Amino acid sequence: MPPEDEKMPLSLLLTKSWYDNILNATINDYHRNSDHYSTDERLIRGIAQQLDWSGQVTQAIRIFELNATLFPDSDNAKRQLADAYLEKGDTSQALRYYKIIPRNLQDDPYIKEIVYRFDGESG
Repeated sequence: MPPEDEKMPLSLLLTKSWYDNILNATINDYHRNSDHYSTDERLIRGIAQQLDWSGQVTQAIRIFELNATLFPDSDNAKRQLADAYLEKGDTSQALRYYKIIPRNLQDDPYIKEIVYRFDGESG
């Protein structure tokens, strides 16, 4: 395996694949060849946020999902994925992620309000 500094940054590949309109294929390829890429939660999140801010929520969610998978211990990755699902109108998926974040974040008034408001609708 090549040294870490010789690996291609996944964030660069995601940016290029979004531009080339092959994001899903790139994510699938990453899962098959993950050892060829370096990952940085913050950079990957930044790409997803830019897509989200530009109204491309579905593509943003794909990258937020990847980020949450790559960094399963990251509370921010789960929260941002939940927020993106909520923005898309998928309250069931949003609640799924809001409910698995740690208790200290669940006590956040914003999250408590969302769970309270939408939990009855999804059940």
